[in-house]
Amino acid sequence: MLHHSHGIYILASDPQYDQLLALIHSIAANVSPQIPICVIPGNDSTQRIEQEIAQRDNLSLFDDAASLARWESFGAAVWQSLPVVNRLSQRYAEGYGDREPFRRFCAFDGPFEKFVFYDVASLAMKPLDDCWAKLEDYDFVVDDWQHCRPLASSAFNRGVLNRDRRAALGLVTLSGRVHGSSWFGAKRGAIDLAALARLRDRLIHQGEAQWLNALNWWSADELFSYMTLRCQERGPAKLFNYSRSPNLMERTGNCALGDDFVAVGPVLYSVAHAPQPPQLKPIHRLNYGQYSSFDFALLCEGETVAIPYDYLFCTTAIARPSSGGGPRGGDRPPCPHRPRPWAGARQPAVLLWPCPSGGGRRSPWTIGSPARFLAPAP
Repeated sequence: MLHHSHGIYILASDPQYDQLLALIHSIAANVSPQIPICVIPGNDSTQRIEQEIAQRDNLSLFDDAASLARWESFGAAVWQSLPVVNRLSQRYAEGYGDREPFRRFCAFDGPFEKFVFYDVASLAMKPLDDCWAKLEDYDFVVDDWQHCRPLASSAFNRGVLNRDRRAALGLVTLSGRVHGSSWFGAKRGAIDLAALARLRDRLIHQGEAQWLNALNWWSADELFSYMTLRCQERGPAKLFNYSRSPNLMERTGNCALGDDFVAVGPVLYSVAHAPQPPQLKPIHRLNYGQYSSFDFALLCEGETVAIPYDYLFCTTAIARPSSGGGPRGGDRPPCPHRPRPWAGARQPAVLLWPCPSGGGRRSPWTIGSPARFLAPAP
């Protein structure tokens, strides 16, 4: 596999094909049409993805079987080492075979010197220049609000940490180290074989797996928070979280279900209400993590599904001429290009997009007054 200076990883398999296409097209339109993209297979079901790869020069499939097996084994071994969840973990693994979440960490073994990982259940919204620059000063870059979760559902078991002297950072500092794994940037080898062996020893043999919150068992997010904290011998790795940035313009939402955005054409923005006047804040991605691939498959078949910003997903799932993407692969019919009702889902507060009732003019709607119907982007 050829090495590149910068690239993007996506974890996906054939059931997520429609989501993968939408994310690839959003990357081409909003990040770069030429940036290399490597798909990490979530499982062995990749026939449709491989057909798509054959049509795109910048798309490849991660094929390091040793790396895939290594990260699957690591994630499963850590969670199964917790006595309180061992039985549940074994039943979960046997019943569903779901070790896919841990495969995302194969990005550390891949061909890109600097990379950003996108969860397939997302749409890219802005270039990554600032992220590449931050990786000159930080080991890991993330952008989420997991650190704001209630203590009971946080990544770390606070009761155990209170008793464990090895957790010398203190609980307040540890709260700031909590983050997710749906979007992150790093350098190749940031967690290499030596670091992985060190993590395995600390978690399993030294009992630090007890630091993890058992309520979140089998989660890649909680494990990744620990990994960025303990992967280095000298101390915690240098971590930058945009949601904790001193620059308030870098603190944005990303959740399709819970956050409000302003749509300007095919791009969403958060709104900074202070200082006045309100300003639009670019977001890195729209996260659809709360919705299943089945929901998006129905949407792409023309069904009405209550997915926020469904119009945006549909217009992105089909390659636009400006995106530089190849033809749509597979045999699934595209999302219908027709005005559709909102289906009761959360929609942007303001739409700056030509709509049927607007006669092709820019929308006059203001914040708090969403439209009832929307036409695809020109």
